[in-house]
Amino acid sequence: MARTIHALALGAWLALLGFFTVAVPAAVFAAVPAAAVLAVLDRLFPAFYQASAFAGAVAWLAAGGLRRRAAASRVVLGAAFALTLLGWLVLLPHAHAAVGTSAFGRWHGLSLGADLLTTLLVVAAGVLALLD
Repeated sequence: MARTIHALALGAWLALLGFFTVAVPAAVFAAVPAAAVLAVLDRLFPAFYQASAFAGAVAWLAAGGLRRRAAASRVVLGAAFALTLLGWLVLLPHAHAAVGTSAFGRWHGLSLGADLLTTLLVVAAGVLALLD
C-alpha cells in the first residue's frame, strides 16, 4: 500500500511541476492581457507550491514502504522538498517584490532553476522506487 501511495505522490508532484512550470505560464501569457498576468500568477503559484509541498510530504512519508531504497529515496525527496519550500517561501516572494526591477530576472531564474532541480530529484526518486 505504501509503495502505491509513494508512486501516486511522485506522479502528482511531477505532474504539478510540469504543468505549472510549462503549461500554465504559457497559457496565461497567451490568454490574459499583459496588465493582468501578474495578478493571475500571484493566485496560481502559491497554490502550486502548497500542492507540491503536500505531494512531497506524502511521497517522503510513503518512501518508508520501499524495501531496499527507502533511505536513499528519503534523502533525494528531502532535498526536493527543501527546494520546494525554498521556492515557495523565499524565491517566490523575492521575485514578486522585484517585478519591474532589474532584480526580477535573477529571482525568476533562481526560481526556474530550483523547479528544474526539483523535477530532476523527483524523477530520481521515481527511478529509485522502480529499482526497489
